[in-house]
Amino acid sequence: MNKIELMRGLPYDSVTLATIVGVLVEVPVMLFLVKLANRTRHWFPVK
Repeated sequence: MNKIELMRGLPYDSVTLATIVGVLVEVPVMLFLVKLANRTRHWFPVK
């Protein structure tokens, strides 16, 4: 079985797969950025 035959057996098309992978990457990155922003809050003065 080659890669093309394997890909045809997947129940997802490329748009669905991109959406799922995008969310799985985006959420941890966003949580990391929020954590970083909260840890460095003291670097910036309050106006």
